[in-house]
Amino acid sequence: MSKLKHKIIIGVLLACALAVGTVPAGVSANANSAIKIWHGTSSSGAIIADENCPVEVENELLTFDINGFPQQYYGEAELYTYDAKVTAHYALYNPADYGVDVSLAFPFGRLPEYANNFTDDSATFKITADGEEVQRELRFTVADGEFNTKDDLSKLADGYKENEFYYPEMPVTKYVFTVSDLVIANGYDDAYMVAEIPRSEKYALFNERMGDYDIRHFIRDGEAVEIYVAGEGFDAASIKWNFFTDMNKNKKTTATVRLDQSEDMTFKELALIYYDKEGEVSESDWYNAVIDRIGEYKSVQLSSLSVGYSLMGWYMYSLFLPAGGRLINEVTAPLFPEINGQYNPNIFKYEYLLSPAKGWASFGSLQIQINTPYYLLESSLKGFEKTDGGYKLTADRLPEGELTFELSESQKPKAEINVGWIFIFVFIGLIFFVILEFVALAITLTVFGVRKFKKKNAE
Repeated sequence: MSKLKHKIIIGVLLACALAVGTVPAGVSANANSAIKIWHGTSSSGAIIADENCPVEVENELLTFDINGFPQQYYGEAELYTYDAKVTAHYALYNPADYGVDVSLAFPFGRLPEYANNFTDDSATFKITADGEEVQRELRFTVADGEFNTKDDLSKLADGYKENEFYYPEMPVTKYVFTVSDLVIANGYDDAYMVAEIPRSEKYALFNERMGDYDIRHFIRDGEAVEIYVAGEGFDAASIKWNFFTDMNKNKKTTATVRLDQSEDMTFKELALIYYDKEGEVSESDWYNAVIDRIGEYKSVQLSSLSVGYSLMGWYMYSLFLPAGGRLINEVTAPLFPEINGQYNPNIFKYEYLLSPAKGWASFGSLQIQINTPYYLLESSLKGFEKTDGGYKLTADRLPEGELTFELSESQKPKAEINVGWIFIFVFIGLIFFVILEFVALAITLTVFGVRKFKKKNAE
């Protein structure tokens, strides 16, 4: 065996050692490629929906009761199979010389990835005033990004929204085209279709594969193409249909496109095509969520109208405080943490938004109590003390930032690493050492050539 082969083998062995050596202590190998992280949802305190409200929070007790963790099965689980909850206990005071009706909004977050649907029949949700249950209204808004108190609160609206282009009774026509006589390449069962549609500010286009005023996807002979047009001035004959033997459009082919049917409807009907009448979301909240998502875009994918998994739930309720009056308001809601399955045992991350409390006229002290048998690993707020039943923190004012903390069944969960990475390290190490070998060989040949040249000149 040559010296080069010996060195390559040594390089592979060293790469294996490098791969194993890069795994930190306490990390175990894992070959499972299933989903490892499930996103949860943020909880929040009550938000003042009225501007210039004089009501103050004299103190707040925030209690997390976490005696169990949610279960996950490849991202699916029942919504209320565990009893973890958070309770915000507000001591409110009205310093004004007049009575105040306070309108409050309590955002309890989006659906976690391991839940299927919202439900309002859980005893975990509770809102009380001086111990008496308060009537509440369940509302929803679309929440595609990070929570923002002002922006998200402004999305709540009664009735059906309108913008500069869309309105509920706007006329919509559904066109159904059928592709036939499609000539395909040998060995294929479909062709690549590009349907180009003229631009216009007078109408908007909706299709499952809608791009920038065109539709691009593979299609088979006999398949239908549905296009929804909202507005006026659209001419079905203006569509330019193109068919190609492959996605790279190397060679054009032919097909016959026939308009089989057209159906009139309203934009409200189109916005509700994915709406579940048996669910908890009202028609108007769903419609308004669609409007907030698509804005005034004129080229829209139909999937954008399916807002179910992007909805954030709210409870709206009202309280009355007489002049100089005090009241205890409690809000209880379930907790949906992020689940990190990359550790054994899993790590559960909870987030509670404290910033909405800045909307009160003033805010006094805050006490946070985490009642749990589990270990507190990390927290965004420093100063938690261990107690017999969990952990607690006391602050004389509202802390800056949001509250996040992690819990686990172990004080030191072990991080898992997929063994596939070890093979990647080995492959990279092999390439690294082969390159080094060729560099060394090139240097050797260069030095040999220089010496031979000098010797020849010396002669």
